[in-house]
Amino acid sequence: MDGKVGPVTSAWITKFQHDSTKTGFGLVADGVVTNAPANDHHRKRASLASRCTIRRLNDIMSTADAEVYQALSTHPDVPSDVRRIFSQVQDDAVENGFD
Repeated sequence: MDGKVGPVTSAWITKFQHDSTKTGFGLVADGVVTNAPANDHHRKRASLASRCTIRRLNDIMSTADAEVYQALSTHPDVPSDVRRIFSQVQDDAVENGFD
């Protein structure tokens, strides 16, 4: 992950959003992944929380391989700025009862 999004990445994001919408997660298929708002008071309502692509991606990843997902915040092969992001996401999940 380098934060750069070209046409291929954008197409994959859009496909993921379309596929998620077909399976009941109401994502906007715009090819964009943005930060989920930290102060979203609706987060515990799955129907609203699922509208954030980044949350859906994190949910899938944490469920598919919890051990790897938990190691992302400390693994030396993960760039330090990305480790910091995963650490914040994991801390936020614990704080809000999602872990």
